Amino acid sequence: MIAREIGKPLGNLPPASVEKLMSRYLALIVVALCSPAAAGEALPVAVPAAPEPKALSLGASYVIDLSFASSSRGGARRLDRFDLTGEANLGRVGCGSCRAFVRLLGNSGGKPNDGAGTLQGINNIEVPKDGLRLFEAWVERDIGRGSVRAGAYDLNSEFYATEGSALLLAPAFGIGSELAATGPNGPSIFPYSALAVRGEARLGRTGLIRAAVVNAAAGTLTDRGGVDFSLRDGVLAIVEGGSAGSGGKLVAGLWSYSRRQPVRDEATDGRRRAMGAYLLGERKIGEWTTAFVRAGVSDGRTSSFKGGWQAGVHRSPAWFGSKDSEVALGLSQAFLSGGERRSIAAGGERPAVSEAGVELSFRDRLFGPVTVQPSLQLVRHPGGLADAQPLLIGTVRFGWSL
Repeated sequence: MIAREIGKPLGNLPPASVEKLMSRYLALIVVALCSPAAAGEALPVAVPAAPEPKALSLGASYVIDLSFASSSRGGARRLDRFDLTGEANLGRVGCGSCRAFVRLLGNSGGKPNDGAGTLQGINNIEVPKDGLRLFEAWVERDIGRGSVRAGAYDLNSEFYATEGSALLLAPAFGIGSELAATGPNGPSIFPYSALAVRGEARLGRTGLIRAAVVNAAAGTLTDRGGVDFSLRDGVLAIVEGGSAGSGGKLVAGLWSYSRRQPVRDEATDGRRRAMGAYLLGERKIGEWTTAFVRAGVSDGRTSSFKGGWQAGVHRSPAWFGSKDSEVALGLSQAFLSGGERRSIAAGGERPAVSEAGVELSFRDRLFGPVTVQPSLQLVRHPGGLADAQPLLIGTVRFGWSL
């Protein structure tokens, strides 16, 4: 029954069927995580012996940003984030191929984008509300050459992600804006995660396919309303597949919500099913340099963006004198949806076709565990306004990690 329903396009299933399917999927995952017979030992794979993982690993980091914007609405803004992680090997409690992961975030400080006034944001640790959040809490089990993960899950930790763009501070380099702007609170990405089930399988030497079903209503324990267990807003289904190896990757992805979302158009009161696709590639160039390119499109009716792209290069070390140094250059462009442009025009402004930016970021170790990362961004048509002057943003990030 489930296999037959999975074979149907998600867009053809009514919301009740999708939510029923997710409930059955969750039940199967619980069995997979708890049943010894479901472990990967049933399908042995010849791999080199690996050292026994630690029973418990802890990590902590702290970053503080000082941002300056050229806009008259800008000024110096401070942001900071504390990050605490814990990973446990559950082999000692009867699940030899299982691990658990928890991530706690604490964010505070100013709102630099309030001054900058961009549509996509300028800093990847900015949050709408200060506070402490249990951002991730999941259990994963290996099954043959794949794995299953269930719990509070950061979608961008695996989906729509490129290592070469990770150093850049602009949020668009984390996940494409055409997907980041969807859902009641955004999808399950920083700073709001959601309950999810994710499956992954390795095919051949570099083949990869992964899929997830995620609660459409993102929210953590400390947020207003807390974690949503009702699925009242339906689910987000996403799948990506392609080739991923040490030399790079080429991956395509598809995503869709089970329930219709409000149309982003003041002149329209309808609802549409939000859906989209993306393609990303990443390749090593020599020993120290990685190039990346990503592009995505959406239905163009249910968010501020109908598509966009990002591209850039990352080099580590940045120079031979410092093995901890790294530098990245990125370009991005997000195309405004028709509804967003009409909304801007209704406010008396002339809308632009897109909001575009370029960022140069460098990081190196100051001393011990302390790093410094200056970053410079230039944004064209901030806020999607055709007549807005280009915006220059400078940020200095200080980091500490254990």
